[in-house]
Amino acid sequence: MGQLTDSIEHETRPLKIRPFIAPMIEMTSIKGSSGFSLGTYLGAMINDHLQVGAFIQVYNGDFMRRVIFPNSFILDYSYAGLFANQSIYRQGNINILLGMKVASGEASWSQAETLDILDTDHFIALNPNLGIDYRFSRLTILNVSLGYRIVSGLDLPELKGSDLNNVSLDASLKLGWFK
Repeated sequence: MGQLTDSIEHETRPLKIRPFIAPMIEMTSIKGSSGFSLGTYLGAMINDHLQVGAFIQVYNGDFMRRVIFPNSFILDYSYAGLFANQSIYRQGNINILLGMKVASGEASWSQAETLDILDTDHFIALNPNLGIDYRFSRLTILNVSLGYRIVSGLDLPELKGSDLNNVSLDASLKLGWFK
């Protein structure tokens, strides 16, 4: 019995887990107003095919809306959650990824002059995306992703979840050991 198990060859690849941190910027628009979010990914690359982790983003756009005359209010929102990216094509230093971000967040109207909060609500967001990783070195990977943000559960005066549904383009610089 021992000889039989000894003669079977097992070809197993060692599990490679490479942690990374990635500052990011995301460009988007809300009802015709341009804006961007700043954030950070904290994740791990598993065997060059799967990337998983957590992220946080904070909106820094110029979306303003007069909610109660004559006061101007600005939109603030942030969200945090989990992400997963699966490699669908790999050639040299280029890796094409299919991914999903799932998050919960909070949005609020703040008075422009005093920053007093008028109203706040929570929401859930999904963001399917297609991205490209380009590895510059063993320490850095540039990622660019095109996605679509889907927001549900948001109900503020003059702003619903569907108003935040939009195409997004984000770029991040993954820093880690990628050999």
